[in-house]
Amino acid sequence: MSDALQDANLVHKAEVERKLNIGKEKKAAGDECFKSGDIKGALRNYHESLLYLQGLDKNAMSAIAGSSAEPGKDKKTESDEMIEKIQGNICACHIKNGNWKRAEEAANQVLKRNPDNQKAKLRKAKALAGLGFAEKAVLLLEELHTANPNDAEITRELAKAKEADKEATARGFKKFKGFLSKASGEKALAVEESTETEDVEQVTTKLEESRIEEVEA
Repeated sequence: MSDALQDANLVHKAEVERKLNIGKEKKAAGDECFKSGDIKGALRNYHESLLYLQGLDKNAMSAIAGSSAEPGKDKKTESDEMIEKIQGNICACHIKNGNWKRAEEAANQVLKRNPDNQKAKLRKAKALAGLGFAEKAVLLLEELHTANPNDAEITRELAKAKEADKEATARGFKKFKGFLSKASGEKALAVEESTETEDVEQVTTKLEESRIEEVEA
């Protein structure tokens, strides 16, 4: 390797290390903000940290870590691990704010990097429940509960999601009954005004089928 190329590599490595250290500092600042309840400050620092950490050269990261071997495509570097943690923390911030859509998006970012991240799955389940998708939340939480039967938080969230799903089902049934009641009224009026010989049962059946299809759509 020529001296010029070696010098260029050293400069590149130093720049990557500089960005890595700033990313660490921003993450630490975000952690402190989160602990103190400054969620807005935490989000700002976390996003700034990602700006420094994303896209760092894996070869330079490997050299900084003291490894002479080239990193594999799926091998995680220090920056990869930090990014996963930061995205998880961003998800936690959005959960604190009740911003369920952003929370789900952040959880999905973590799971894209690490499909086995249990904490991200739990946070995604919370976000789904917050968005009103209690049935989906229950399915995810049941999967987590099977793998972690003694986890108190998972058990608690599963019970909450099941209750929310039960309430949603009850509301849907009540709404459906309302449609049927309205359909029955329309049927009675149609029978009174109609000069056709179609009996009441047939009219009711047709109206109910129309309402059911509208609800399913």
